[in-house]
Amino acid sequence: MILRAVAAAALAVIVPLASAFLLPPSSSSGSTATQPQQPPSQLGDSSGATKAPAALSSRSGSHVLRMGEYMDEEAQRKLRDMLNKQFGKGAGTVKADEWAKPADAIGVGTVLLADPRPFFKGDAKTLQRFGLPEPIPQVISPDRQADLLPCILLVQHGPRGSIGVMLNRRTGMLMGDLGEDMSAFMIQPIFLGGTLGSQSLSFIHTYPEVAQAEQVTEDGLFFGGDFKSAVHCVREGIGSGFNFRFFVQYTQWGPGELGAEVNAGRWHAVSAGKMSLLRVRDRKGPDTAKPMWTDLLTMAGEEQPELKNVVDSVYGQ
Repeated sequence: MILRAVAAAALAVIVPLASAFLLPPSSSSGSTATQPQQPPSQLGDSSGATKAPAALSSRSGSHVLRMGEYMDEEAQRKLRDMLNKQFGKGAGTVKADEWAKPADAIGVGTVLLADPRPFFKGDAKTLQRFGLPEPIPQVISPDRQADLLPCILLVQHGPRGSIGVMLNRRTGMLMGDLGEDMSAFMIQPIFLGGTLGSQSLSFIHTYPEVAQAEQVTEDGLFFGGDFKSAVHCVREGIGSGFNFRFFVQYTQWGPGELGAEVNAGRWHAVSAGKMSLLRVRDRKGPDTAKPMWTDLLTMAGEEQPELKNVVDSVYGQ
């Protein structure tokens, strides 16, 4: 299994739950931040943090939990009703407020979509950076291949390097597994943001009401903030837990590295609507959604047809 042991490695020690990591982003989509980048040692500021039990590290990454997998039928029905209310019927349906377009420039809020070739040919160093211990086999289905291709949201970008979180790599753990009072986010998955840094959790969301949150896209996607404020936002009905996404660790590039990779064709840069990044993509049932990688490149391909060719290279069209 390609993701075997990734989750266990990511959460091999106690996990402090921090409000955010490093310096907060200071510019919106398409802009370039100029603030100096802090060293990875500053991740994991655990002031007021919640810690996870070490037993979480024993869960294998070879099995990815899905929402509702162990619920009884009534609980599953309630969850479906809640998801339908939040996102509309049909998890595979792209809504009007979901969009993606080619990015004008690389900056905070840009989404990087991996080109398939480096991940299919077996560049071990590249694969390990993104939590893949072996090349993506082309014998698996196109949708599964697309699921494994990294989609990374940049939360810092400047002359000293870039930092982002992978949006589409689940660890197999849920917020409720942290063993504390996580009722506001009990069934929210924890995603693998990357393979670097301490074991801090960060999050993105859509609520300016969360104290200390920093806006990273033009249409109102926010990064980080005070976790207690986020819990209050959900419990008071101001926001929904489904409009949050949580990450452990991060992905980092040194000075000039990301630009060189983009110029070499390793990444396709897009700007995307916040709900395109937060939507629950149901991978089961009659209305199966396409992977995030496929969705975003297909939408951006309406303006830049060569991006559709990248999708076709995976789906054999």
